[in-house]
Amino acid sequence: MMNENQNEYNHPDPLFYPAVPEEPIYEGSNGLATASLILGILALLSMCCMPPLSLLFGGLSLILAVLSKGSRTRPVNAKAGMVLSSISIAIDRKQEYKVYQAIKKLGICDTVRFIDPETGYKLTEFIENARCCDAGNEQEVRACMQVLRRFHQSGIQVGHAFDIFERMEYYESLWKGEPSCYRDYEKTKAKVYELKEYLDQQPKHLGLCHIDSVSDNFLMTENQIRLIDWEYAGMQDTDVDIAMFAVYAMYDKNQVDQLIQAYYIEGCEAPVRVKIYAYIAVCGLLWSNWCEVKRREGVEFGEYSLRQYRYAKEYYKYVKEEQKNVI
Repeated sequence: MMNENQNEYNHPDPLFYPAVPEEPIYEGSNGLATASLILGILALLSMCCMPPLSLLFGGLSLILAVLSKGSRTRPVNAKAGMVLSSISIAIDRKQEYKVYQAIKKLGICDTVRFIDPETGYKLTEFIENARCCDAGNEQEVRACMQVLRRFHQSGIQVGHAFDIFERMEYYESLWKGEPSCYRDYEKTKAKVYELKEYLDQQPKHLGLCHIDSVSDNFLMTENQIRLIDWEYAGMQDTDVDIAMFAVYAMYDKNQVDQLIQAYYIEGCEAPVRVKIYAYIAVCGLLWSNWCEVKRREGVEFGEYSLRQYRYAKEYYKYVKEEQKNVI
């Protein structure tokens, strides 16, 4: 009997994922690709003095990057233009500014010397001898989880929230009506929305969440840990940040349980653990949808994108299994 993960793509090969060939063949327009890169740079530069032009340049850069694509792939300069333009139009810099103002007294983030709420330009102090948290190092992960928990317990609040399901739908809307590359996407999405009904009924600790609380954003030195990159931060259930760390690290279930224990050192009650499983499923589909947006732009994430989709499927099952044991 075929298992559920087989043939999950819209392709006869069960292991198929749209792959970049070893020697890419480019048959598009290098001129459009270069123009996309230039406009992407202009989009960033104009943020400091002419924000409306930043949106114009950013939009044109994205259009030219799409038009530059050949039959197989697009060149690096077009991809760079897409990244730069996306940065200039995708982040609400005023919200980011408010977050930095709210957390600056905690000493948890990088030291910001200047930040412009209109453009998002900021100047921060360089952190000497810093390294990213190693998601495979249990001691480092425990230390980072305790820093994250102290932040969650600070009581800091802002006036905006991060809505996971709204973002999920937004990323899907960017597919422009094209179907998912996963043949059972609609079925998986329906199950994730079933988890939404479950999550809406669960007790929550609402507070300011980092949202992008992944190992790469925990900078460690000999005597401190700083959490950087607060662009997506907003009000949410604080357990979401645990789920975000897990899916980015591509943890298996045993590692997820160890991560939960690293955060809840006094022990985690079963209903809370099941709720985190549900968030892992939801966050998995969120980032899977984002990966599909990037795939349509010519940027592949390979195994990472597949793992995100499988989180949605596998952790839905874990939630259903665990619910039988949770009163």
